[in-house]
Amino acid sequence: MRHMRLSLALLTAALVLATAFILAGASTLRASPPAQAADGQAIYAQRCAICHGAEGDGNGPGAVNLDPKPRDFRRGYEVAGIPLSTEVGQDPAFE
Repeated sequence: MRHMRLSLALLTAALVLATAFILAGASTLRASPPAQAADGQAIYAQRCAICHGAEGDGNGPGAVNLDPKPRDFRRGYEVAGIPLSTEVGQDPAFE
């Protein structure tokens, strides 16, 4: 029984240390804003542009078959009825 408790305590300590190392490294591994923008552009091109279009106008090649039509991101958007602009610093919900 004592051997089992010791094993469980060592396993718990190892998990706590591993989690601490992962969390400590996570903040240093985050991409810088320019890298995030490039990553976001690549993800949009790969996953969104087919329906929303390369310019975000909602007229991508896949939009023809969708009902409702994809959102036109150029017009801004709203969350829970609160209009939000796509321009940085122009979100009325946060003023």
